[in-house]
Amino acid sequence: MELRTFAEKVLFSTRLEDKLAAPEGVVTDDSPGVAIISAPAMPGRPEALHFSMENGNTSFARARHLQSDEDRATLLHFFANHELLATELMALVLLKFPDAPKEFRMGILRTLREEQAHTQMYMRRMTACGLTFGDRPVNGYFWRNIADMESPLDYVTRLSLTFEQANLDFAHHFAQVFRAGGDTSTAGILDKIYRDEISHVSYGLQWFRRWKGEGLSDWQAFQQHLQFPLSPNRAKGKAPFNAEGRRAAGLDDEFINELQVSTSSRGRTPHVYVFNPAAEESVALQWPHFTPSKELAALASDLDTVALFLAREDDLVLLRHRPTTEFLQRIQAAGFPVPEIELLDANGRIAADSPNRSRKIGSLRPWGWSPESVQLLQPFAARVTQTVTATRWVPEISELYSKRWSAALLQKLVAAEPELPLVGPGDCGTCAEDLPTTTALASQILERHECAVLKAAFGVSGRGMLRVDRTSLRDPRTTGWITNTLRRHQTIVVEPWFERIFDLSMQYEIKRSSAAEDAPERAIEVIFKGGTRLINDERGQFRACQVSHQLIAGIPAAVAQFFHSHPVREGWARELFERTIPALLSESLLLSGFEGPLGVDAFVFKDRITGVLMLQPIVEINPRFTFGRLAIELRRSLHPRSRGTIQIVTASEMPTETNIVTAPHGARIKMVSGVLPLSEPRPPSRFGAIWTVEN
Repeated sequence: MELRTFAEKVLFSTRLEDKLAAPEGVVTDDSPGVAIISAPAMPGRPEALHFSMENGNTSFARARHLQSDEDRATLLHFFANHELLATELMALVLLKFPDAPKEFRMGILRTLREEQAHTQMYMRRMTACGLTFGDRPVNGYFWRNIADMESPLDYVTRLSLTFEQANLDFAHHFAQVFRAGGDTSTAGILDKIYRDEISHVSYGLQWFRRWKGEGLSDWQAFQQHLQFPLSPNRAKGKAPFNAEGRRAAGLDDEFINELQVSTSSRGRTPHVYVFNPAAEESVALQWPHFTPSKELAALASDLDTVALFLAREDDLVLLRHRPTTEFLQRIQAAGFPVPEIELLDANGRIAADSPNRSRKIGSLRPWGWSPESVQLLQPFAARVTQTVTATRWVPEISELYSKRWSAALLQKLVAAEPELPLVGPGDCGTCAEDLPTTTALASQILERHECAVLKAAFGVSGRGMLRVDRTSLRDPRTTGWITNTLRRHQTIVVEPWFERIFDLSMQYEIKRSSAAEDAPERAIEVIFKGGTRLINDERGQFRACQVSHQLIAGIPAAVAQFFHSHPVREGWARELFERTIPALLSESLLLSGFEGPLGVDAFVFKDRITGVLMLQPIVEINPRFTFGRLAIELRRSLHPRSRGTIQIVTASEMPTETNIVTAPHGARIKMVSGVLPLSEPRPPSRFGAIWTVEN
């Protein structure tokens, strides 16, 4: 039988018996014929196996946990369709490339015969489990992404090294799962298929190396030859990564290690994250082209990888420097997924030839919205599918960064809750816009308190503030600070300085529906995400934050008692943070157009005269990501019995040993203890960030 005749029968027949039948007699390749120019929209198939509009992956998602016989049969149905698709694609490659080397074509025949056998094994086993091939919808994802191949190199890149390589994970993992569940028959089938897939990947790798060209490693060539929407991530199954099987197939360590940490979206439109800690400075200047302070520029460069921990696996993170493979492997080992990474160009912009410019984007989520971040993310703005803040800059958002807004909301909250143990109305922050008013307000506070604090309207993380007493208020250096700060920020907030007992930060997410333009008052939602303990220095500047699966980590007994004790409203603090403040924020944010992360800092202090504990419920509001919110996101991989601390340190203090201990919790790996670097120091780094977990 001629190889071409056999391939035509496999590809075009609508009878499953024909597609899976062995060739008749000895197969020769003496008349390969003329190449078919374009592939059909779908291979010939019986009607029950036509590609469905329903995503066949839905069946896989439902069945992969194998809770019932139906789940097992459905999973086998999903795998059988993949084997049939591979059979059809191998027939297609024989018809598209009749001039390919005879050795290659006969190797395809051998592989095709094994794929036919795999399909039949799955069919027999699913029938025994009560399901017929065609009882579930099937998708044509393989076909859509491989059938337009333009060369045999395309074929081995897309099928052998991508989809068949992913089956090294699936077959190996599910053989173990079926065996553990007592289904040794199915486990034996998967063992056989796994061994065959190793040889299939090895076969494709041999030809890939022959055709890839000189000067590129296997990994570099693989990345180069894959075309969007395919990505290296498709060469991994949604199962534990199987490095051993890849080594058996002949893949080298560089390829295996790089693939293990490679990530891209598998279908969900990605959200885009970037760390831009100079947002407040950009907002204060109202100009996208500005030079941030040296400290914030260093933070942006040194800590940009913290954005990896905000994102999920299908998301996209913009970085200024490429992390090492070892750094990304440590992240995965600690139980965190690695999102897709795109490097900004030398000017800190999205590259002109970036394929992500043409992708649909779920939402844009910089660390903070500002004129600078709007300009950076502008290439994505037209393709955003969800409601987002500031695909163009909205000046009204500037006021949300100003401590004027925080002071106004505090005054409103204190007035609305007179029976709660909150800071007094006369001790809320007051705004000043000139030197005489600033000094007058500070003098009034100093009549009742030992110290006052002056805060720049757009200060960040405890910076941009000055503590004064009666003597230092008259110092010329204080006058100079006030004058310079007003020049840059227009406003200074003046308030008493309290001796803090406990600092905390509450994290929220502001969401809007698509009806926001017509009815903004019905479209906003303030979602409470959790609380963290803040650890500040004696000047009130941020040093670290701590989180656990409790409402707030590390609360001293006296503070816990304070939060729960009230003659009428037991548990008043939880109600305040989870209901009252969200309602206040919702009302205040109605017309701003803002959505995204928002943090509210607070602290407990002891009244200087009475000695009783009081709460300052709104120290400042940060309409952006904060390290407290980062801690909340890190908490998803924190073991229930542990607590974690984010700490900003100097680069020289970054640990060299991590000693990470993990444990399974449900279907996830959770971090029990150890130190995980959140950043990767490189000369001339000044700062580092670490996540320390204690049991």
